[in-house]
Amino acid sequence: MPVFISHSFKDEAVYSALCLAFDGANLARWDPATMALGHSLADQLRKAITDCEVCVLIATRSSIESPWCLAEVGAFWGSGKTVIIYLADPDLTESVLPPQLKGNLMARNARDLIASSRSTVENRTTVGTATHQMQFFASSGDFGGDSEWLKLLNDTNEGFDIMGVSLLSSRQTQGFREAVSKKAKHGCKVRILLMHQDNTALTASL
Repeated sequence: MPVFISHSFKDEAVYSALCLAFDGANLARWDPATMALGHSLADQLRKAITDCEVCVLIATRSSIESPWCLAEVGAFWGSGKTVIIYLADPDLTESVLPPQLKGNLMARNARDLIASSRSTVENRTTVGTATHQMQFFASSGDFGGDSEWLKLLNDTNEGFDIMGVSLLSSRQTQGFREAVSKKAKHGCKVRILLMHQDNTALTASL
């Protein structure tokens, strides 16, 4: 399973050096150069995220302010996949990272990063037969209506993660609050990611 490396185009030099390190260690990585011209960028990124089990974020000032990087990392986080932070900027501290990334695995040099990535990939491969294939949808409506989403929540036993700019539709779904409360009381880990109103990604998307 390849490793997905999320980075800002402003950090191309760091990204190129890291790619060489991964290639030298014979650790597979997803290569953006494989994307076909003339096809949807979002669709091709979505497929790459589905195919990869590990995301490495090259953490710099540019990447943590990049809407694309936040979206990529958020997709991995939301699907329960591993996100490893590579602190390429020594001046960065955990306090400036997005809330969902605080407490994640961190590496400060390429050697530790490759070791952590390899270990995660190998562990994922070992349990791969029991891991469900993730599927991403362009909008919540593509998955189904309120009843389908509520059924998904009711059928969940271990963890339920939801994220988005607005959770209005979930809040208005009849029985949603009660289902979340019941699941949490029975030990199901429920995580709801809210985007802060001052997040630069919101401004960039307008």
